[in-house]
Amino acid sequence: MDLVTILIIICSLLLLCSALWLFNSLRNRALNTDFTEKNQSNSLRLVISISAFLYFALVALQALPFSQDGNNFLQFSLGSAIAVVGLVYLIIGLYFYTRANMQALAVFLLVLTAICCLGLLSTDTSFNLSKNGWALYLHLILSLCSYACLSVAALLTVIEPWQSRRLRLNPATASGFLPSLETLDKETFQLILIGFCLLTIALLSGFFFLENISTQHLPHKVILSLLSWLVFGVLLLGRWKLGWRGKTAMRFALLGFFLLLLAYFGSKWVLEVILNRSWN
Repeated sequence: MDLVTILIIICSLLLLCSALWLFNSLRNRALNTDFTEKNQSNSLRLVISISAFLYFALVALQALPFSQDGNNFLQFSLGSAIAVVGLVYLIIGLYFYTRANMQALAVFLLVLTAICCLGLLSTDTSFNLSKNGWALYLHLILSLCSYACLSVAALLTVIEPWQSRRLRLNPATASGFLPSLETLDKETFQLILIGFCLLTIALLSGFFFLENISTQHLPHKVILSLLSWLVFGVLLLGRWKLGWRGKTAMRFALLGFFLLLLAYFGSKWVLEVILNRSWN
């Protein structure tokens, strides 16, 4: 086991420990059990900061462009893509952590980041892209950022009805842990709007690199991405015109997320694991 592998495992464990530590602190607050703001001590902030810095460093080391025979390539295996998505999860999670009424959402994001961190264990440099340049890098980063934002939004649409049931059963405890329904709804559609805009730009920019959709192994990715874009577009339109929320928003968000999951990671897994190929 080399040093990088050890650091990846340590980083994943630190992120998981941070999530559990934060969860316990928020649970004590919800139960009114010896809770003060000092319970979330500088020690917790230090652990979160160290794990975040380590994750950023590992992604830079394992999942960014690399040099080979004097040429620069983009190291874009399945594990690298998962790690970059985890980086966006971490950034969103840190944003939630800085807001006192939304710190419970940071718990979910830290756990997801810890899982994504393990993707760095399988960054195969044989799956590099034959093209390079800042425009292609920007397209890929936008695609992964849009996926991350929309997947977090889909998660929040699932949390919202759960929180609604908890509020009916035990209002005091529920309101002390998860954010209010209004806050969840607002953050959900902000993320959907951001993710939709990023996905739109990513799709438009992707057509500049489209030469032969079959030989580049892209038909499934393009079709599923367009379908996901259409689903999220209908959801935003329904929100604007009809005020969609709750279970209606959850159904559309989960459908759009599932299509995007198949487009980005489903097709990539089939290509790399089953067919031993990659996007070109």
